[in-house]
Amino acid sequence: MLRTRLNRIAADPAALDRCLAYIEREIRAVLEAQPGSLGISLLEDRERGGAIFGSVWVSSQEMSRSEDTEAPLRGELARQAGGPVTVEDYTLVFSSVREP
Repeated sequence: MLRTRLNRIAADPAALDRCLAYIEREIRAVLEAQPGSLGISLLEDRERGGAIFGSVWVSSQEMSRSEDTEAPLRGELARQAGGPVTVEDYTLVFSSVREP
């Protein structure tokens, strides 16, 4: 089964901009280069002052192996956000994306 890790970020608008840029500039390439990575998604909600970035993995073992790489990145992300970044792991039951 595919696995996904969701990282929830709460930040004011200025900090959120820094966080999104950091994810795009630094985190994306690092996570996508990890064995078993199938990519990441980034969602933002400016009205609530937050974002979620999720990584998708071929297995729970591969996702677990990525934690040593992800933890320091998440720490820096929390520093830039000015608050904690919460993490939740899930089994990806279904995913479908179509071009408009």
